[in-house]
Amino acid sequence: LNRKLPHIHARIWPARFSTRDAGDATSDYEGCYLIGLTRAKDIDSNTTIDGTASKEALKSTLDRFEEQIRSDDRYYDPTSSWVQVTHVKQSALGDLALDTREWGVYVADDEADSDSEDKDLESEDDLPGELAATTLQEPRITPVAAAKLRPAADILSRLRWDPNLDSQNYIVGYEDRFLGAKEIALERWKTEQTDDEFIPQHRILYFKRRSDGVVVWDRKMRVDLMFRSGASGAGGVERREEE
Repeated sequence: LNRKLPHIHARIWPARFSTRDAGDATSDYEGCYLIGLTRAKDIDSNTTIDGTASKEALKSTLDRFEEQIRSDDRYYDPTSSWVQVTHVKQSALGDLALDTREWGVYVADDEADSDSEDKDLESEDDLPGELAATTLQEPRITPVAAAKLRPAADILSRLRWDPNLDSQNYIVGYEDRFLGAKEIALERWKTEQTDDEFIPQHRILYFKRRSDGVVVWDRKMRVDLMFRSGASGAGGVERREEE
């Protein structure tokens, strides 16, 4: 959007939404993310903007974004979910509410399947003041492993400071903003935000042992062999690394 529409400022709402009457676990699991669009404040008010060209550029950008999501088979499975990116007016969003459900702790229910942005946005040429909505839907679901998963920060601290663990034997898997999933040695992971190589911890995907390739913590699968949280069950874990 910055390249195609430099006069438009895009801001994603940092939460997922659903309709207020979204069903329970027996209905399709649907939600959306909102991206607010408004005129950039640093654009000269005398700058002439071609509304028609802007709409075409926006549609092209959103179509490409949707295609990128659909083509990434690491996160998108067309047999069990769908995604659609649409450009709509703020007034056409309907009655939305914050979606507090934990999507990551649900899996498809095979048995069930077998039976069957802000108010101050201003309008200009029907472009600023509108919202791009990313809608996702998953099939009927059954909650599993609802126990809270220990955060990556806890795993990182233990791997670094537990005297019974060899920190050099671990790898951090993380999501690169441009290159996708990447790996880096634990000892190279930077935690200081002022460091040029700093990567936010929310982009950590997993921790893995070098010696045997065992993933000891996985955000998506909710696996935690270090503290036995999430889908790994309650209780502790043997502190001896070989166990």
